[in-house]
Formats: sequence, structure tokens, C-alpha cells
Amino acid sequence: MKTGRLKLIFFFHMHQPFYKNLLTGEYALPWARLHGLKDYYSMVAMLRKYPDIKINFNIVPSLILQLQDYIDGKAEDPYLVLSEKHAEELTDDEKLFILRNFFSANLKNFIYPFERYKDLLHRRGDEVTPDHLLKMLPKFSTQDFLDLQIWFRLAWLDEETKESPEIKTLFDRGRSFHETDKGTIAWKEKNILDAIIPEYKAAFERHQIELTASPFYHPIMPLIFNSRIAEKSSQRYKKFPPPFSYPQDLDAHLSKAVQYHEKIFGIKPAGTWPSEGSVSDDIIPYLVKHGFQYFASDEEILALSLGHQSLRDNNRELFDPSLLYRFYNVQIKEHSITGCFRDKILSDLISFFYQNMNPLDAANDFIGRLKKVNERWNKDYDPTIFIIMDGENAWEWYPQNGRTFFESLFTLIANNSWIQTVLIPDCLASETALPVLTRLHPGSWINHDYSIWIGHPEDNKAWTLLKTTRELIDANTNCTQQERTLAMESIYIAEGSDWFWWYGDEHSSEHDAVFDQLFRNHLTNVYTLLHQTPPEELSIPIKQPWRIERSDYIWRPTSFISPTIDGEITNYFEWLGAGEIKLSFLFSTHRPSQIPVKKILYGFDKEFLYFRLDLEENSNIDFLKGALKIHLYFAEPEKITFIVAHENNITAVRQLINEDNQPVVNNAKASIINILEIAIPKNKFNIEKDYHLKILFYEHNALFLELPPQTFLVISAAPQRLLTDWNV
Repeated sequence: MKTGRLKLIFFFHMHQPFYKNLLTGEYALPWARLHGLKDYYSMVAMLRKYPDIKINFNIVPSLILQLQDYIDGKAEDPYLVLSEKHAEELTDDEKLFILRNFFSANLKNFIYPFERYKDLLHRRGDEVTPDHLLKMLPKFSTQDFLDLQIWFRLAWLDEETKESPEIKTLFDRGRSFHETDKGTIAWKEKNILDAIIPEYKAAFERHQIELTASPFYHPIMPLIFNSRIAEKSSQRYKKFPPPFSYPQDLDAHLSKAVQYHEKIFGIKPAGTWPSEGSVSDDIIPYLVKHGFQYFASDEEILALSLGHQSLRDNNRELFDPSLLYRFYNVQIKEHSITGCFRDKILSDLISFFYQNMNPLDAANDFIGRLKKVNERWNKDYDPTIFIIMDGENAWEWYPQNGRTFFESLFTLIANNSWIQTVLIPDCLASETALPVLTRLHPGSWINHDYSIWIGHPEDNKAWTLLKTTRELIDANTNCTQQERTLAMESIYIAEGSDWFWWYGDEHSSEHDAVFDQLFRNHLTNVYTLLHQTPPEELSIPIKQPWRIERSDYIWRPTSFISPTIDGEITNYFEWLGAGEIKLSFLFSTHRPSQIPVKKILYGFDKEFLYFRLDLEENSNIDFLKGALKIHLYFAEPEKITFIVAHENNITAVRQLINEDNQPVVNNAKASIINILEIAIPKNKFNIEKDYHLKILFYEHNALFLELPPQTFLVISAAPQRLLTDWNV
């Protein structure tokens, strides 16, 4: 029955890799703890101020297990140990670790606003090579290291705690901290961590949140069932590792998840966000077997399951919103479960784009989009819109960790009676006849396939090692039952999606080597527990060094080029010799599901610096409409911004002086038909310097994407030498 009220489902996914080595008990990285301090508590605690707002949370059991270790005092990581150690007792190696790692926070929102923290970063510099950090050591006093220890901990506190009198005093002081200040922070940290699980329980008991679970260690379930499923949907790869097929492991991940969730929260989970939204027909019987009543995935999975290439037209508008804005009865043979699918555009606006807007403007934009849906809705039932997204990594990109955005958004929702936020079980209780899906396209929320996790040679190597190690358990009898149980637990951990996320060229972070080592440690532990000698392969990194790893994706120019700037590939040879940057590797955990450009070519001759941007089809259309503009921002050693836009049927290059002064650049050229080609006179640059370039994408004059995020592409230049060295 139609009431005129739009049903809005927020579904936030909470997850971290499993950082603990089961044999040593050591935690290699601190992110479960730090996100607990900054996000997991505050995301649910803020709902006390908004009793009519209802949120669905999906919490991965292995994340809760890690948080529980910290709560119980059973977990330590090197970041925690070194942040607590007296600064005067730090060794040189420990100081190097701190200089390298204690600026691991969002620069714009958590470092630059604080003068002392920013000054310490500028003193260290952007380079983190061992040689550079060794040179920096004498420039940092004991007080500098103490202040850095304190600032790193302050940065990772939630916004409410930052405003408490004890912590606000430290922010106000800003420097010259005392060792006793660490005790004040530690007390606050303990209070936050201790409150996480009780706060979720309390919100659940007052019927303000729903709690769901993913499989225990966050594996890609279809690949665990049979990795050959990847061959059916892969758009990028043709070579895959030997098949990995362990349905019994998939069964174990789900069984363990249900049991642990019930142990912690007192109730079995009714729903799940399958790891990375990855689904296939094969996993449905297992979800049903373990009592799951509903699952969530991505709109592209729905489109392909319905036989469409997309649910959107060339303007990125839904051609039939009723296809997306409802639940489905997914029937795979005799197994039936409810499915719901995220609105990719609306979810990604919150995940990736609203961070660049004024929080109130962003909230108003979101509400305006919902209003447009509701006003145009012509069915005899109300639309149900699914906002499904990462619940932890997005907020650090927002001012005040997203608090002002949520305050604005929740206030607007409360003031608009035609919107109601709902819990999925409540929504399903009022549903009657649902449309039926008899097949699920095999894939994930990214590119509707599994290519992030399998297909690249590094991924394939990891799957091969996992398979060999898994086979060892079945063949081995020379161990106790306890050892076998721990060995299987190590396998389950290694089956998690996170290790494969970091292999390949799609994602990278400063912790690549740590993730690689963790994966190989988990497999090595299996051999140790089974009293076997680990193969030498497990001592060799799978992840290749930076420059080798990206050799296929960062190509230096090999010769001068002089392309015709006409917006078309005039001939094969005009961009031959150019350098190329494909952009997928620029994102790590916080990755947009869609970016407007597929690749960038660059090069130069004696007069011009050239860029070629191969835009996605929809972005090409937006550019021609004038809705999309591109800024080439050269940050150092002098700031120059060029705006490339299509205006009055002409593609022009302007130099941004200020809002009122944007003159056309003399002799610059730009054109777009099938590709966007740009030529900028080299006399605009002092080519004896290194230039730091960032490419900014604006839609309707609002910044929505920076490439690369947080850092810059560096153009190395030297007199009488070709500009050939670009890196990130």
C-alpha cells in the first residue's frame, strides 16, 4: 500500500582485516583499535540524539573478536606500544618507526588544522625512505617525539571525546605535552573501547538499529565455494590459478559467524552483507542453511541478474526506478532468500563525493535527490532506497569526521515527514508479493566481477599457495586435535578477502609489505602447527616492489610526441612514445566504485606539455554538456591551476587566477570528441623544477574527485633533458 513516505535504508558495513598472528598473539597493525576509537563507537552513539533515525549495521565477527582482545587487555600492536613508551627511552629504531608511521591520519582534517602536528610533518617531509628518516632524526628532540606520540593518539579519537574537558585541554595546549598526558588519553581510549559493544546492544534493544554479520573472516564466498566462478564474469583476466574449491570452509565461516554474533549480541543475525557484496547462485543454499533471511549486494549485480547491462541511461538516471527500489525474492532451486541492492550513485555520493562539499549543502543535495524520486514515483507501493556502504573509512575525509554532515542530514530527515529511515526486518514484515529472481550474476560491488581478488599474477600466486597449504591439512595426521584446529583457523584467516585486495595493481598503501607478510605468516603457521617445514616460497614476498609492480601502469615517455589536438585518435602514431598512467592503483581501501576517467596519457615536445584523458562514456557526455570540468593543479614549487571545460561549443583551457579572473591561456589547446586532448605551452613552467600535479574533477562546480587522493603526481624535470620521471 502506498503511503507517500519514502523508505530509506542506511546499511553501514564495519570491517577490518585480521591483524593478529595466532601463534605469536601479536597484532601487526592498529586499525581495528584506531577505528574503534574514532568510528565504531561514535557511529552508533550519535543515534541517541536522533531517536527517530534507524540504521542497519553489518559488523564482521572477526572485527568484534579483535576489538574484544583490546577490551580484555589481550592485544598489543607496535603503534600502541610505542605511543605509550616514555619518549626519552625510545631507541633510534623506534624513533624511525614513529617518524614513518605516526602521521598516518587524514592530512586535511586531522593534521593540517593543528599547527604543531603540521609543523612536525613538514619538518619530517614527505619522503619516508630509511636514508631520509635517518637524516631527520637529529632534527627531532625528545619533546618533539613526545608531542608526536600525543598528537597521533589525539587525531584518532572520536569527535565527542575531543570535546571532553580533559582532551580539549590537550588540544588547546597543542605542544609541550607531558608524559602524564598519555595516561589521560589512555583512560579515555579505554572508556571508548569498553563502550562499543554495550552501545550497539543498547541501540538494538531500543529497536533503533539492526545488527547483521558477514562470514567470519570476510572471505569472498563464491571463490571459496569454487574459484572457477571468476572465469564466468571476469572482464579483465584470462588466466586463473588452479581451482580452489572448499565448500566446507564456506560452511565454517558462516557457522562461526552466526555462533559468535549470537554469543556477543544475544541473537542470531537475520541478514548479511556478503563480503564485498560478492554473490553467486552457489552461496544461496549456504546462507539459507545458516538461517540468513536476507542479503545485500550492488545494483550492477541486480541489473545483470535481470538481463540488463545497466539500470541507468546515459545521464546516469534510473530508467525504471521500481527495479532498484524494492526487495526481491531470490529463488535458487528450492532455496529462497530476500535480496536488496544498493543505489550505487546515492551510496557513492556519501562515500566519496559529499566530503568535498559544505556539510549542510551536501545533506540538502541528498534530500533533494530523494525528494525527486518520491515526487516522480508512480507505483502503488512506496519506494525503498538502499544506501549501503563502508561504515568506517569514509568519515575521516569529512570535516569533524562526518559529524556535521550527519547532524545536518539527520535533522533534515526528521523535518521531512515524507522520509522514514527503516530497519530491514521491519520493512520486510510489511512486504507482500516480491518480484522473483531465479539467478544471481556472479560478482561483487566493484565492476560486477571478482577481478580485485583473483586473476592478477600476484593474486593467482596467493591462491596457489593457499590451495597447497589447505591440501596439506587434509593429508596430514601428525598433529594433535588442538594443532589441527589452530591450523584450520589460520586457513580461514588466509581465506579472507583483504590479502587479495592488496595483491595486484588495483590497490596499494604504505603497508603493502605488512599485508603481504601477514598472509604468508598465516600460511606458514599452518606448516608449523602440522610439524612441517614451510616451503621457501612463503619466505618470498608476493607483492612486488613499487616500480616493478606498476610497470604496466606507469610508463615513462620514451620520445617526444606532437599529437593533433582534435579530440580524436587521428592516427596510431600520434601518441606513440607517450607515458601512461592508469588510475586504478591510486586507491586503497577507500575506492570509488566508478571514476570518470579510464586512463591518462601524457608527453611533450619542445613547446607543449600534452595530456590525453580517456573518459568514461557518461563522463564524456557530462563534459560536453558543461557539467564536468577538469582542473590540472600544479602545486609546487609555484601554484598554477588550468581549468579545462567545454563552454559555448568550444573546449577551452583557462588559467585560474581567482574566481573572477580566469583568462584563456594563450596558445593552449583542448578538444574532445572521443577523447579529451590538451596542450599547454611549456613556457608556463619553469622546467628546471619538479612539479606536483593533482587532477581535480568538478561536477556542477562541486569538487567530487581528486586524482591521486591525498598526494601528487610528481613531474621530475631537468635542463636539456626529457621529462620522463613521474611517480606517486
